Amino acid sequence: MKVLDESIFYLVYHKLYAKKDYLKLKNDVILPYRESNFELWDGKQLFSENLNDHKTIEFIKNCEPDIIFAMCVNDYFGKQLLNIPKYGVYLWHEGITPEYRGLYSPFWAIHNLDFKNIGYTLLKMNQKIDAGEIYVQGKLQGFDPFKDQHGYIGHKAIWNSLDEVEQFLIDLQNGEAKPIVKQDSKDGYYTYPGITDFLRQRYRLAKLAKSNS
Repeated sequence: MKVLDESIFYLVYHKLYAKKDYLKLKNDVILPYRESNFELWDGKQLFSENLNDHKTIEFIKNCEPDIIFAMCVNDYFGKQLLNIPKYGVYLWHEGITPEYRGLYSPFWAIHNLDFKNIGYTLLKMNQKIDAGEIYVQGKLQGFDPFKDQHGYIGHKAIWNSLDEVEQFLIDLQNGEAKPIVKQDSKDGYYTYPGITDFLRQRYRLAKLAKSNS
């Protein structure tokens, strides 16, 4: 039943919302990025189906990276991989941790009407999912939880974090980067939403909008 619930949500989202979600993402994030002063990577590349296999590990070792960034991770990062770069492996997470670890963080924060915890986190990866030390974290501004979907919100959050991440890299190189200590935060872990979760989210938003009108 859970798989069916999730599958129906996937079909509904991609049939009714994904195109509009991507169009807004294109206008607000992708086009401004392409119009900015950026350079495409023209260095070594490797496409791998397993981040922890021997070929991938050796390729990364030969690159001698100071730091590794990851985003939208589907694979498990093994201990050997995490220990290769000088400064470690950092995950760009499209949500606030530890409150919204796991998948679809923007969706679940809206589902819980927890708008203050919609944002971004840059954390140093360890062998627990989305549970590493936090070095950059912020709340997303300029979005509408009543209209915007999780795809747009998540990518916009990462986009909005770039300036802070740039400063973090400067601090890291200078030996001044320190993890953020959060007091009284509640650990939460989420997975794929289903159509029942989506309908509940829409109902809660409609009820909130009615009470605010």
